[in-house]
Amino acid sequence: MSRSMPRSMSRSCRPLRLQPLFRLVLLALAAAGLLLGGAAAAGAATLSGGGGDGGELFGEPLRETTAVRVGELLEDPEAYVGQRLQIVGLVEDVCPMKGCWVEIVERQGSQPLRFKVQDDVIVFPATAKGRQIVAEGVLTVRELEVEEARGWLAHLAEERGEEFDPATVTEPLRLYEVRGEGAELGPAGE
Repeated sequence: MSRSMPRSMSRSCRPLRLQPLFRLVLLALAAAGLLLGGAAAAGAATLSGGGGDGGELFGEPLRETTAVRVGELLEDPEAYVGQRLQIVGLVEDVCPMKGCWVEIVERQGSQPLRFKVQDDVIVFPATAKGRQIVAEGVLTVRELEVEEARGWLAHLAEERGEEFDPATVTEPLRLYEVRGEGAELGPAGE
């Protein structure tokens, strides 16, 4: 006995039967749409504007949180200590050893703020220098006694291959640093 469709059901009304590969492709496209929609809904301040114009994400996705220019933050850092922030600025330097920190400035030659991430979890490339950045984390402060400050500054000089005279440090040092969680680098050549 052959089964046939009732005449009232035209060809266009037949139940849709998809090939397994086509189903897989549709499922993947739907999942990608949900992921992209979720990222856009997060609404974090980004450099790429969601347009996919070459920005690179490092670490955790950026969230909706207070965005502040690095120059503004450094005018009164105490007002921001302990707060989760998005720091906006320019990458002036990158850790030459492991890529575990970047120094962010308002403009070339201005006072830097260090954005430090966990070693080997996020690695910033040397090509980050000179690029715009939105870096998210919590601003911390460290008080270093004279001997600690000498050791810290000697370490930095060694990383950069520079000379350092410990006698130049004569008083304690107060270091502001962002404990980093995620960042977005703008496209190269901006």
